[in-house]
Amino acid sequence: MKASNRNGQRRFLSLLGTAVAAGMAATVGLASPAMASPAETVGAGSDLSGWETVVGGGTFAAAGQASVTSADVAAENRRSYTSLRSNVGHRGVMADALAYKRMTGATMMNVVHRAGYSFQLPSVPSTAGGSRNAQTVEGGLFVWDGAKSKVDNGTAFQWVLNPWVSNFGQLRVWSSANGGSWVPAGYLKPDTAWHTVTFQVNPVAQKVELTVDGGVLPATYTKMPKASWGTDVSARLQVEAISLWPGSAATSAPEHEVWIKDWNWTQEVVLTEAEKAAAEKAAADKAAAEKAVADKAAADKAAADKAAAEKAVADKAAADKAAAEKAAAEQAAADKAAADKAAAEKAAAEKAAAEQAAADKVAKAQGKADAAADKAEKAQDKADAAADKAAKAQDKADAATAKADAAAAKAAEKAAK
Repeated sequence: MKASNRNGQRRFLSLLGTAVAAGMAATVGLASPAMASPAETVGAGSDLSGWETVVGGGTFAAAGQASVTSADVAAENRRSYTSLRSNVGHRGVMADALAYKRMTGATMMNVVHRAGYSFQLPSVPSTAGGSRNAQTVEGGLFVWDGAKSKVDNGTAFQWVLNPWVSNFGQLRVWSSANGGSWVPAGYLKPDTAWHTVTFQVNPVAQKVELTVDGGVLPATYTKMPKASWGTDVSARLQVEAISLWPGSAATSAPEHEVWIKDWNWTQEVVLTEAEKAAAEKAAADKAAAEKAVADKAAADKAAADKAAAEKAVADKAAADKAAAEKAAAEQAAADKAAADKAAAEKAAAEKAAAEQAAADKVAKAQGKADAAADKAEKAQDKADAAADKAAKAQDKADAATAKADAAAAKAAEKAAK
């Protein structure tokens, strides 16, 4: 089925009015800003769990067809990605499935928002027709200032996917011009590959940056007044799948499906000049206090180190003195012991010498005595020999006398006869 393009049929829906806004939940509170405010991750996911899905503003119903309702759109979270579908009943309508994540808080206009996700077509739109075809894939990041300006601030892109139009595959960016319109910004060949879009919105500086697959698109900071919207201050990250325009008399039309995964959103606080000055003063005061603490700690440590060093020196001196005194006492004791030993050895030597002299004297006297005894013994031996000789002579004399007496007696006897 060939469809025609209707210029001005639809303007980009930044989001719904107060009635829908009442059903939007997530509120994010930011911590007190620091001077060097790091980016804080306020949301992330592999699929769009926790997002809302509603009917967007890019709708059309052919003659005889009921208006587009929530029954014509669907979002199926499949953990690793979400399938966002429009015109799920294949009616003669152009349906707009809008999925969004909304964060509310008074600081939303004072932070830099950075967000993005990956998207993929499960099939390439074609003039050959079929059960799947597409009009556009769109996405954006906006900050609504309902408290003051009643202006919606941000940026968005559109990927033209109607295969019957001459700008099939064109990338366009949202502009505030002419009450809001799409402006050509590049080309992305329709395919079934994963693509990545990133948004950056800085309401303080009123600057945006929009990239697709890393290529920067010439997006401008858009400001769209919305008098009928609520008084909240909120930021929205969103993605849309708009089904193929069916024609004015269509009774059926194909379904459109896009897959989304790996979304993330960070916020970085932007300080006002007064806040910067206060933060700088606080940082300076903190630095001065930390320096004072550090200086005191250093001084205390230096004093402690000095006291410890002085104590160590004193302890060493006392230890050295004690060691010297001990060594002196030990040396004196050793010297006395040596002197005592020498004196004892000398006395022992002298005693031994005296004893040896006495022994030598006794030995000499004994030698003399022994010699005298030997001499006396020899004299005795001579006397004994002389006595023996005398005894023998006496015995001879006695024998001679006896013989003489015997002879005399015999002679006398003889004579007597």
